Amino acid sequence: MRALSEVLTNRTSVEPGPPAAIDLARDDLSTYSFIYWPAPPSPRRLPDAALSNVDRYLAIGGLLLVDTRDAGAQQTSRPAQAMLAGIDVPPLEQVTQEHVVTRAFYLLRSFPGRSQSAQLWAESASAASSRDGVAAIFIGDGDWASAWSGQAGVSDRQREMSLRFGVNMVMVALTGNYKADQVHVPALLERMGGERR
Repeated sequence: MRALSEVLTNRTSVEPGPPAAIDLARDDLSTYSFIYWPAPPSPRRLPDAALSNVDRYLAIGGLLLVDTRDAGAQQTSRPAQAMLAGIDVPPLEQVTQEHVVTRAFYLLRSFPGRSQSAQLWAESASAASSRDGVAAIFIGDGDWASAWSGQAGVSDRQREMSLRFGVNMVMVALTGNYKADQVHVPALLERMGGERR
């Protein structure tokens, strides 16, 4: 996470504090706009206090990235099911090129982490309609923190693209879907020009 914080500081106007380990059951999650939750070696259901804390966090507009860290692995278990059991998870849909996370700061075609072929799912736009269509939860399998830290086996290019994905996630957490409105800029400029005549 420190590597991602440094990239945010050096390349954007975001000045994040140092990464913090949090206790999902005890800490006030509302002070964090973005939480990265990597799967532990043995994922299990959260205690009830943590479940209600996470549900509250998602309801107030925090952004949670759940990383199962198992891209390309044999699916003998399902870490996300264990990690999210008991949480009011909204309907999900696979992230496509139309999603705001692909253009929140960098233009992205994929979301590589330790694996080049990481999959990413997000709360569906209809489920997020009460928050102006901004997803509160993303679930993926990229092991992004390993790539951000430059773990052995991750090429420089792959690490760079992974860091760009991390920057985009933070930008979505901080700014919502304002980039989604850019598709309307040409029409707005044309209308403004027409009104001046």
